[in-house]
Amino acid sequence: MGVVSGKMVIMKKASCVYCIDAARNKVLMAEQQYKIIGLKGYGGGFDPERGDKTMEDCAGRELDEEGCIPIKKEKLELVGRMAFYNGPVEEVPDGEPSFEVWFYRYFDFLGTAVSTDEMKNPDWYDIDNLPIEEMIVGDDLFIPQILRGELIKGWIRRTKDLKQVIDYHLEPCTIEDLAFE
Repeated sequence: MGVVSGKMVIMKKASCVYCIDAARNKVLMAEQQYKIIGLKGYGGGFDPERGDKTMEDCAGRELDEEGCIPIKKEKLELVGRMAFYNGPVEEVPDGEPSFEVWFYRYFDFLGTAVSTDEMKNPDWYDIDNLPIEEMIVGDDLFIPQILRGELIKGWIRRTKDLKQVIDYHLEPCTIEDLAFE
């Protein structure tokens, strides 16, 4: 938790899972229906009150809630950790990000994803031809790399309306750099 301009800022920690069909070179994405609108993987906030002890617990719970997709948490592959700042430096200084997300790939997908209140119209997209214009602004900077299994960490600063990237920093990393704290 941090303080920005006299206001309390609570950094939210979250997970995001991309289910991958390696044989077809496809990734499952759906349209998020709240907060930030756009195509994305499945995920949401870490919540100990809902049983989350690890980020993998969070990822599994969110994937089940948002897409009715049960998974084996031990098969999640951690590939990225990104901090997101929503607003200019003057409003959200370099202290605490608005939220931080741990990204996973998952290959052991069985069944069919369904639309839910949070995620609509799940579909499989070609990993080499992602629908960038339909994705959340800034995701095009790192999602292709994590879908290929490259380990990435960094941060993105977007405008307050979340429609433009102001600045960003990405770098390759080790699995130790991605640890959940």
